[in-house]
Amino acid sequence: MAQLVSVENSERLRQDELRKKISYQGEIFGKKHKSGDFSFTEALNYERFIDFSEMVIQSSNEKILALEPEKIRIREQLVEATRDRKVVERIKEKRWKEYQYELNREIIKENDDINQKLYIQKRKQNFNE
Repeated sequence: MAQLVSVENSERLRQDELRKKISYQGEIFGKKHKSGDFSFTEALNYERFIDFSEMVIQSSNEKILALEPEKIRIREQLVEATRDRKVVERIKEKRWKEYQYELNREIIKENDDINQKLYIQKRKQNFNE
């Protein structure tokens, strides 16, 4: 997931850089155009730069969109893993409670046995006296 997000972020940064360059070159060309200090080749180069940059931006968008199904699949796996972890935690907790319950029952049984033996011994002592 981190790799996908990293690729997406780098593509978005690339898009932002190109947009800034387009804006910067647009300002420069606009100033030259207003002053009349530009040549046909400069205008053609500016147009090619814009076309190429927009094509790269579009390609980057397509790359980002192509990553989306994989991101969705990974998110679903993460959600499923989280659910499974919670289920395992509940099962562990339930087993722990069952263990505690059984342990307490055994302790109570032992205490009852000990008390019963003590009672029998006392009774025998009282009977022998």
